[in-house]
Amino acid sequence: MQDKDEPGAVVTLDDMYQQIKALRSDVDKLAFKIDCLSQEKQDHGRRIRNLEVKVWPAIGAVGLLAWIIPQIPELFNTLGG
Repeated sequence: MQDKDEPGAVVTLDDMYQQIKALRSDVDKLAFKIDCLSQEKQDHGRRIRNLEVKVWPAIGAVGLLAWIIPQIPELFNTLGG
């Protein structure tokens, strides 16, 4: 037993058990949030790659048109136009 004149605190096993349960619940919530963030990051990367797959061919087509269009008048002149 503790003398009433001495400062201190009494922590029971039940108090410790309740605190450990609360801590475990907090850790589980954090782990779930980390999993969600990881999945969102993977999904974001996949969406960016899909967008790049669509954009790069379009950029190539525009580049090809930019090269072909100035050649059209020369082609007509060569063919006797």
